Amino acid sequence: MATNDLCNRCARGASYLQKFGTAACLALMAWTAAAQGPNPLDSNNSIYPTPDEWSGGFRVANYAYPTNPVPSTWTPGADGGRINGSNALQYMLRVKQFVSAELSGIVNDPQHWSPAEAGWFDMMWSAQGSRRPDGSIDPNSGREALMGSYTGQILLPYTFDSPMPTVHFQNHAVIYYNDVAAAMLGRI
Repeated sequence: MATNDLCNRCARGASYLQKFGTAACLALMAWTAAAQGPNPLDSNNSIYPTPDEWSGGFRVANYAYPTNPVPSTWTPGADGGRINGSNALQYMLRVKQFVSAELSGIVNDPQHWSPAEAGWFDMMWSAQGSRRPDGSIDPNSGREALMGSYTGQILLPYTFDSPMPTVHFQNHAVIYYNDVAAAMLGRI
């Protein structure tokens, strides 16, 4: 489904919401998701390694967004003001300090780190992968099952100078919301 088609359907869904209420909008959204193929609210792109390939667990998405506002414990900026060239480094150090305790497990012990236990929430529309011409899911798309990372851009060897890699490689990223951001999503 083309992005413009999906955007048009979402705009129509907002119009239907005004006329017919939440049930009509949710039904339209469910129909749109079904038309796309994989369930966009699944935890991953539905591709799992065999037991011979992987004996660990699989990351399960945390969509249990808070439904009431959550007060922020974060004060932006080094002095609570705007970020500028002279305080940007201090700001980034504060961001690192603010999230490092809760997110250190994803770096230091990723197989045992749980976003839900650490108080982090997943991004909606996380699971969908791109369909191949034969209808199967491209394993290099969507959100993978092991660590919950999203596939990113593919970097070709000529992207780099010396030494130039002999193969391409692909970025992966994880996206999580803290309780404040997730509470906003929970109210939507």
